[in-house]
Amino acid sequence: MTEEIRTYNLTEMQMYMYGGHRLGLGQACLLCGSAIVEGECDISEMQRAANEIVRINDSLRTRITEENGKPVQRFIPFREREFEVLHFNSFEELDRYGEKYGQEVLEIDDEHDLFELKLVKMPGAYGAILKIHHIISDAWTVMLIGNQFFRILKGETVEAYSFGEHVESEAAFKSTKRFEKGKAFFREEKARLNEKTLLSKKPLISKKGKSIEYEFSEEETAEIRDYIKNHNVTGYDIFSAATAIWMSRELRRDLFYVGSVVLNRTGIREKNSTGMYVNSTPILLECDMDASFADNTASVSRSMLASLRHEKSGATEFGLREMPYDVWISYEAARLDAAPDARCQMYYCGAHGVVMIFTLVDRGTGNLRIRYGYNVKYPDKSANRMLTEVPRILLEGIRDDSISAGEILNRIDGENESSNKSKLSFRNILKKK
Repeated sequence: MTEEIRTYNLTEMQMYMYGGHRLGLGQACLLCGSAIVEGECDISEMQRAANEIVRINDSLRTRITEENGKPVQRFIPFREREFEVLHFNSFEELDRYGEKYGQEVLEIDDEHDLFELKLVKMPGAYGAILKIHHIISDAWTVMLIGNQFFRILKGETVEAYSFGEHVESEAAFKSTKRFEKGKAFFREEKARLNEKTLLSKKPLISKKGKSIEYEFSEEETAEIRDYIKNHNVTGYDIFSAATAIWMSRELRRDLFYVGSVVLNRTGIREKNSTGMYVNSTPILLECDMDASFADNTASVSRSMLASLRHEKSGATEFGLREMPYDVWISYEAARLDAAPDARCQMYYCGAHGVVMIFTLVDRGTGNLRIRYGYNVKYPDKSANRMLTEVPRILLEGIRDDSISAGEILNRIDGENESSNKSKLSFRNILKKK
């Protein structure tokens, strides 16, 4: 019996991605990464695993077309295919390929897949490299496909569910009282602050982007994990509080908006489904420079929880393209549990829209990292200052969470002044020579 082609409307976030792609930001809508494990694996087994992933995940069989001037997505029937096999002699060679490959746009039409999965063979190692369009994917999906790939190769049973069910539930939710209650919540937030919070002082008109990272040391990572464990907070709580303290000083405001990426994967079905599940929601934060780091963390956490309860209404009330911020903060915690010793690498797409994305990356093992993706029109100096000062605020805060936000900033300013004097003295020495 022939499998039926199912058709669905796009979700609100998918419409946002679709519009960005049509405006020439297709490169900014790419996610790309590789995962390699030591050992040997027959190519035929890798082909079988890749085909099984496509069979069980309907979102990987998405085609997007227009009906009556409106974009829709179709899940086409599964057909077995031959996946390209790439051979590399080193990780350096693989990464050079991935960095270039990850910037090549995937087209949205009725003929092409919105993902590419290529099998990788290396001396004594194997794995895959995945490139996928954000319109059918989020960061969790990338890691989920990796987990499915290695579990299938181990002969394990893999659960997968329909993304179409999520699309239908999102549409149905807009008819509920809870959705209207959420809209009312964000109207109240707008009454408190009805203006945009923009970190950039000029329009970000370029389509090009940059990505920079800060990695905590092993000792600092252990400090942070211990604080989280002993103080009943999350990594996202203290990261968001440190970011809020920095932004409050930078903006010279105690009340301001940020955006948050919401995963929407609370249940077993969502956690085992590929697709674009994330939402973006505005969060109105209040920072008190006289309050302690602990109190600011609690305040930020309460504000975030209140907004996240109603996150499916925020985009509708504000309008996704009229969100009152240009900084997103997010928490990336998806893990490759099926191959914990795998060498994983993400490749930056090289493009960025108008929103800067500040992300705490926690893979469960290894050091914590902060990744900052931003538009090239935003000054490198400002981006680097945020990337280096927020971790220092976080560390100062957890080492003594009774000190005020203002005192934390004074300490950091003092360290900066001392560092600048050292640099000045060094320059004077060079001049004398």
